[in-house]
Amino acid sequence: MIDAYQDAGLKNQELAVVSALVLGDDDGVSPALIQSFSATGTLHVLSVSGMHVALIYSCVMWLFSRLFKKAGGKWFVPLMVLMFIWMYAILTGLSPAVQRAAMMITLLLVGKTYSDSTDTWNLLSGSFMLLVAFEPNLIRDAGFQLSYVSVAGIIGFYPWLYRQYLPTNTVSNLIWQSTCVALAAQTFTFPFSLY
Repeated sequence: MIDAYQDAGLKNQELAVVSALVLGDDDGVSPALIQSFSATGTLHVLSVSGMHVALIYSCVMWLFSRLFKKAGGKWFVPLMVLMFIWMYAILTGLSPAVQRAAMMITLLLVGKTYSDSTDTWNLLSGSFMLLVAFEPNLIRDAGFQLSYVSVAGIIGFYPWLYRQYLPTNTVSNLIWQSTCVALAAQTFTFPFSLY
């Protein structure tokens, strides 16, 4: 993948940033650039997270559901999507946040294949139990803890926070939604970060 980026004309820090954003490989990012991202509060952008996996899932699901509408019944598209999601997770190094997102998507697709409804709290707790069952030491990983706590904040606190102000137009609604997601995640992760 990095060779493909180089062939496309990327080099030096541009190549390092794209590799960090897409693949989670931040080895080439200079300390000065890392400090710049840190000073602006955007350092997390340089690591592959659950959001990346969710974006990949959305794009792949949309593409595969259009390309293979009638192929293989109800299992073909979910299996193709799961294969793609886990290949991406492995490609990016299986960080704890990526493992959480990939496992939640796996449970979501299995649940939607058997039933039309899925409960987000069940997806979160089910993915937690499965990952810890496979690798018990994950529970000690700060990234693993922060990933679960931030998603719990988004699931639990975001709906209440969002209802406190109802924007009148689309742009202000998008800004308010983004603000609420960030505040919900930060509110729950702040005590863990301090600890």
